[in-house]
Amino acid sequence: MLVPLLSGSARAVEVDVQPLRLEVPVFRRVATHVHRPADLKPGEKRPGVLLVGEPGCKLAGALAARQRLVTAHFSPAENVPPEFRSWEEGLGHAGQDAIHLVLKHLLSLPEVDKDNVGMVTFSFGIVGATGALARHPDVEVKFLIDWEGPSGPQNLPSVPPGHRIVRTHPAADREFWKERTASEFIKKVRCYYLRLQAEEDHVQSLGKNEHAIEMLNNATGGLCPWTRCNDNPPNLLYDATHPEKESARWFPGKSPRAEMERRILRYVAEMAEFAPLKKDREPQSGSLK
Repeated sequence: MLVPLLSGSARAVEVDVQPLRLEVPVFRRVATHVHRPADLKPGEKRPGVLLVGEPGCKLAGALAARQRLVTAHFSPAENVPPEFRSWEEGLGHAGQDAIHLVLKHLLSLPEVDKDNVGMVTFSFGIVGATGALARHPDVEVKFLIDWEGPSGPQNLPSVPPGHRIVRTHPAADREFWKERTASEFIKKVRCYYLRLQAEEDHVQSLGKNEHAIEMLNNATGGLCPWTRCNDNPPNLLYDATHPEKESARWFPGKSPRAEMERRILRYVAEMAEFAPLKKDREPQSGSLK
């Protein structure tokens, strides 16, 4: 199926969209779409990106059209079975296994450069992505871009009390959160990690963005060879009590949806140019480009 995109630009770009249904336990069937540049040449290999959460579908098409990437997206809202009360519930081990399956499919495509595959997550999508990568080390990605994802139950007091995840699963629900604490999963993930964070989070009302700092510090102190927040210097350890000392500068205000989408496109292009990860799992230094 060919879908024209960007018709208002200098030239229209077509993207080949392939709808798929993959078999997976618990979820039974996972629906996804693979977006390819329609002008791919025989034998050509391009970077791949899996987007988890919304607006993943829209950006998957834009990345394929504008940057000629091969993309797929996983929509928790569309894939979570009805027995789960919310899509956040569905991003425990079952949802992580489903994301792992979609990622394996993306890596299996002959037009995808296996050494240049990344993930982009939106909000709670980071829970599914880090869980999938930490629990399934047979599959690695080169980079992970995390837009304002939660770190875990320790920061639930900053979530509005009416939010469904607070109503149904308070921090005391340890069994639930054991499968959904991204700050623990990220310690076991080896990739380039970029955190995108506005001064005013889209859900959490932490004045100093402690959830972002926890994710960054755990990634930096874990297996990630390179970490960064927004456009700050890389590989910093942050102090929630004195973030200005570590240049923890957030994007000002609250990120409008359109601005967030523009940033995602920009940073995916940047990270796709990073050098492949070393196979020996040793820390990397020097230029990444």
